[in-house]
Amino acid sequence: SRFWKDTDGNAVSHVDLIQGSYRAALTPNTIEWYDAYQKRFTVSPDYTSGYTYDALFILKEAIEKAKSPKPDAIVAALEKTDFTGVAARWVFEDNHNSKFGPGYRVMGMTQWRPDGSRDVIWPAGIKTGDYKAPPWQK
Repeated sequence: SRFWKDTDGNAVSHVDLIQGSYRAALTPNTIEWYDAYQKRFTVSPDYTSGYTYDALFILKEAIEKAKSPKPDAIVAALEKTDFTGVAARWVFEDNHNSKFGPGYRVMGMTQWRPDGSRDVIWPAGIKTGDYKAPPWQK
């Protein structure tokens, strides 16, 4: 919503590939979290907000499971993560990257609407609306 304000509403039809924070069913927790965030802060979450929120809970869970403040113990617990947050289901691969794709972390393509809202227009699994040509293209 800050982008909309910063462009004085001239973001109509702007399409962006973003991750982490939009009002779509990324997980069973996303929409409830998104709405609570927007109510509390009066702006929509930035693209990194969902990732940051999840990261803190993933770290908390790993520290509790490690039962130790030692980095190696925490890393070992993080490697066993299977956490469903607000931005994604987080499971890490052997190289420590998060799994990506349906059922895990996905990136959505969004489009700004004339009323200042955004719809996820791709991929189909999290889609909230269809692509609409800009009003100046007929």
